[in-house]
Amino acid sequence: REVRHSVILLDEVHLLAPAVRGLMSAEEERKLLAWMSYQRKMHNCILGTTQALTRVATHVRQLVDTVWKMDKIRPGRLH
Repeated sequence: REVRHSVILLDEVHLLAPAVRGLMSAEEERKLLAWMSYQRKMHNCILGTTQALTRVATHVRQLVDTVWKMDKIRPGRLH
């Protein structure tokens, strides 16, 4: 509750909020959405990574306003 004007990084968002029904209870989803809404009110920026945006729960995707798609710079390299 004391963090303000910060950047919060959520790695692998599709594991935190999976799109597949039944992997996340309705109560857990409500808590996550309430937490994300609260972070906006505290002027925090939430950045999240995922392997595929379609694997993230729809309610979470609806809060997304910017998507950056990353591509390999050099073929054959992992990073």
